[in-house]
Amino acid sequence: MVALVALAGVVVAGSALAETTAPDSGQSATLDSYTDPGTASLTINETSRTVADTELAPGGSTTVEVVVTTKDSLGSAELFEIEEQFSPAFGDVELQNMDPGGSAGPGPNNEEFLAIWSTTNETYTLTYEVTLPADAEPGDTFTIDGTVTTGDTSEQLPSATITASGDIPDETSVRLEPSSDSAEPGDQTTFDVVVEGAGNGIGAYDMTVTSSDANVGEIVDYSLANDAATDNSQIAADGSSVDLDADLSNTHEAAATVTVATITVEAGEEGTSDFAFDSTGVDDTGGTSYTIDSTEGSTLTVSEEPDPSETVSLSLQPADSAVQPGAQQTYELVVEGPANGIGSYDATITVGDTTVAEITDARAFQTSVGLFDTTIAADGSSVQFSGLVQFDAASQLTLAEIDVAAADTTGETSLDLSVADIADSNASSYRVESATGATLTVSEDAGPPPLPDQDNAPQDLDGDGLYEDVNGDDQFSIADVQIFFQNRDSDAVQNNPEAFNFDETDPPAVTIGDVQALFIAFTQSS
Repeated sequence: MVALVALAGVVVAGSALAETTAPDSGQSATLDSYTDPGTASLTINETSRTVADTELAPGGSTTVEVVVTTKDSLGSAELFEIEEQFSPAFGDVELQNMDPGGSAGPGPNNEEFLAIWSTTNETYTLTYEVTLPADAEPGDTFTIDGTVTTGDTSEQLPSATITASGDIPDETSVRLEPSSDSAEPGDQTTFDVVVEGAGNGIGAYDMTVTSSDANVGEIVDYSLANDAATDNSQIAADGSSVDLDADLSNTHEAAATVTVATITVEAGEEGTSDFAFDSTGVDDTGGTSYTIDSTEGSTLTVSEEPDPSETVSLSLQPADSAVQPGAQQTYELVVEGPANGIGSYDATITVGDTTVAEITDARAFQTSVGLFDTTIAADGSSVQFSGLVQFDAASQLTLAEIDVAAADTTGETSLDLSVADIADSNASSYRVESATGATLTVSEDAGPPPLPDQDNAPQDLDGDGLYEDVNGDDQFSIADVQIFFQNRDSDAVQNNPEAFNFDETDPPAVTIGDVQALFIAFTQSS
């Protein structure tokens, strides 16, 4: 467990781990000096967080300071940790200072930060500088949450929020998003009505959107983003236009961009239809009309030939894995390219040789209650996922997880993937470009088994013989350091010292020094 913190001080360049020096002692704190077991006795007393500036321009930076006071002292095998979580991620995070000295560094993509001390102190101070993404928009908020942990005790740190500042555009404009779309005959698609430059909020609007060819793109429905006290909106009988006329009971707050409504269009015959604003009227929350400086419509192309965005590829991940006899491997069913979300699918995973491995469990995500089935064969040879789900558009999605248990003998088996159908959120089937299965090898030389409470076996991601991916999720993250620290005395670790000899002692032996070495390796890789 850990927490974020940042404070003014000398910036340590880069995002790699930095080992700092305690101001009073002049000596660098290290973890590998603690090798004997002991009883944790340090008690958390008070915690505080200070953010120098809670409003920043996009690309701007500020310092955050976390201070934790304690009493008593660390046990001989105890560490003091602060972990910080950022939502969403910052553009950059840099350590500035630690008092006393310790080791600290940011996680992947600047979404988290971990600091570790092995020395006893009455007060622990961590200072960080955070930078907003350059593309942050005025009004965007960034939340900082943290946890401080010593031994078996954890406490939440005070939360903080940083808001992106900046001027809302002086000019007010209205547009449709996306600016273009494509569909097959009979499909439906949607366009958002977006107001830019609503500096005084939005209390009412009256605007008309027209289709240049309702035979190609017919307007069939609309929805308002906020509740209306009076809604006089209506769609033309032939679907050629919609008049969005609403006096809102739930007004929109001032913002750079506001989505006020969504219109639904049904694709008809092949061709192109332009959607444009015939009239626009937008009032602020005080009833004063904005001057609309510009409008921007959209174009719908209807064709029998599916757009490249309407093809998807499915696969099992990891594609190749090796485990020891009796161990378990978890696979993810992943789809790439679902530009219109996922509304349903029917897919089956089959084990090629059940004498090598069997499917023991499976979990489908974001399923519709009562409208989805997960069926595992009695002999563990296959699992079928079939039914309705609710996934938004994304470049990649994880649809399900499959647990596969290796037999007590060695061997190799395939896991074959077949897809009967997969459809988007509008019930239009995607064209499946590829469906790629996986291979599981069961070998005595496969490496250590899963650590306690972990589904997957650790993995050696770079072929150096060390299993940095402790939780077996195909990536080296701060979670691997934490799980390794918590389970360093388990049989899975102690019986496989060569796999976890991160501090390269000879002969190999797993100690707290290996936790320190793994943490340093993580921060240097981030």
